[in-house]
Amino acid sequence: MTEELHYLPATRLLELFKLRKLSPVELLEAQIDRAWKAEPKINAFTQTFYDQSLVMARKSEARYMRPNARLRALEGLTVAIKDEGAVKGQRSTVGSLLLRDNVAEESDVFNDRILKAGAICHARTATPEFCCAAVTHSRLWGVTRNPWNRELHTGWFLRRLWRRARGRYDDTGERFGHRWLHSNTRIVQRCCWF
Repeated sequence: MTEELHYLPATRLLELFKLRKLSPVELLEAQIDRAWKAEPKINAFTQTFYDQSLVMARKSEARYMRPNARLRALEGLTVAIKDEGAVKGQRSTVGSLLLRDNVAEESDVFNDRILKAGAICHARTATPEFCCAAVTHSRLWGVTRNPWNRELHTGWFLRRLWRRARGRYDDTGERFGHRWLHSNTRIVQRCCWF
């Protein structure tokens, strides 16, 4: 497979799985390899579950190999779940030293649905303490860096955009800036995948 797997959209990965041109195991192994190279510099992961995930990927691979198998919607796709959401049996700290030993007794609904749909959680990603900052930095996990420019943190882009937009108005005449940008900062940070 010549395409860089970590840049392919989920729809393409699922298509390749169904065509048997790529397996969930190959995808996960490529992502683990990429994470080993990038993670020490970026500091995005709080926990990894590579061994457990490989077992799950092999099971998904076996489902794809069976003719007429009933496949779940996200069968074999890997997902790194933000530390702000609970996953049963996994540590869930919300970036806080106060919760560093907290293990979730049940999963949040959205995480539960993703996992029941066949996705494989191979890692948990960092969040600022109690998700209350525009940058991913906490005393528990440290600073998460922007993968394209490690001199910057992940919220740098929107912070700069907010500074430019302060005091300006959008095309409807409404004041443009703080509220919209603050609510969308977390979205941009979630898109800083590697």
